[in-house]
Amino acid sequence: MHASAAGEGARFWRSVMAALTNRGARNSPITCCDGLAGFEDAITSAFPQILQRCAVQDTGLPVMPASGRELGAAGLGSA
Repeated sequence: MHASAAGEGARFWRSVMAALTNRGARNSPITCCDGLAGFEDAITSAFPQILQRCAVQDTGLPVMPASGRELGAAGLGSA
């Protein structure tokens, strides 16, 4: 299913979760809600045991890319 095909409202996400469970999905180990309207409610109703909100989403802090110097200092690239 493609999200943009029917919009991203709560009704759409409930239909996506229903389709997944009807196809045999019993768990979703990793799910990122990322503020999508209705998605968090839909996923928790289909898979109540899995939702954990991302700390970055909770704090609103952006994730900035590391500079070459920072990567080099960490041993992950050239300085």
